[in-house]
Amino acid sequence: MTAEQAEEAARWGYAPGLQVSPWPGLIQHPLRAVREAVAAA
Repeated sequence: MTAEQAEEAARWGYAPGLQVSPWPGLIQHPLRAVREAVAAA
């Protein structure tokens, strides 16, 4: 894995040696975001 690939993988919670670290990311369907924005308007 190149240094650039390792940096990108780290953003998604993957570490060298097949290790996994906690990932604080938010996964949300795009239409849910639209629905919530419309409801809040």
